[in-house]
Amino acid sequence: MALQVRTRLTPSYDWKSILVEDITGTGITGYGTLQNPTSRRNTSNIVIVKEIFTSPTEIKYNFNQALLPNGYTFVNTILGQTIDEPLEDGLWKVEYLVNFTNASTINVVNGSKNFTVSSNTNQDFNNVKYIYDVANATYYSIASLNLVTLSGTFTDNWSGATNAALSSYNVVFSSILYVPIAREIKECLDAKVADLSVCDCGCLELQTIKLVNMYLLYDAMFDNCVANNVTKAQQIFDLLTTYCDKDCGCNS
Repeated sequence: MALQVRTRLTPSYDWKSILVEDITGTGITGYGTLQNPTSRRNTSNIVIVKEIFTSPTEIKYNFNQALLPNGYTFVNTILGQTIDEPLEDGLWKVEYLVNFTNASTINVVNGSKNFTVSSNTNQDFNNVKYIYDVANATYYSIASLNLVTLSGTFTDNWSGATNAALSSYNVVFSSILYVPIAREIKECLDAKVADLSVCDCGCLELQTIKLVNMYLLYDAMFDNCVANNVTKAQQIFDLLTTYCDKDCGCNS
């Protein structure tokens, strides 16, 4: 089996930070000697760990941190807000990049998207998502890779030196997850509960059932993010936002 990097994202109760945890573990697809290549995927072989946060309005924040098995809390002041402000409402994207040195030389040409690998094994590149050019501190996303012919293409043209020695690049594994920052939705739903508790309208039961369904959708939004069903999560976020724009009462 090949390494599969996994993460978990948890927003804080006050919506001012996001906890990122590395939950890859050490099983057959985790760090260590139970997956291939066995000698180069231990945690001691990791050279760089990077996190890229993308806000709902497409603002990116980049960080280099250590491995996060115990988690690291990324707070509002480093994610575009002041100390008193919650994070921007919407779906946040978090990409977690784990860099390893490698045992194969890659053959690349400056200005080309094509590359080949000087190796007789495909194990070094199973599940690899990027090549990191150390000299130029640049990540190149792998658009395609044939593990039989060991040839592939990058999304963008390579702009580093022609041919990459072992010490000049890393192979990079990636985990991408989304997490909702839903402060306005949660506050709205809770406020509607309070409104219904004193509501004297004739359709209280109907409105209560509708509100319960909205809370179920709220939970489903988080579940879909965990499952990487980002389109469904966004649709639920939009639906709840529309619902919360309406006033409390029989017409809500």
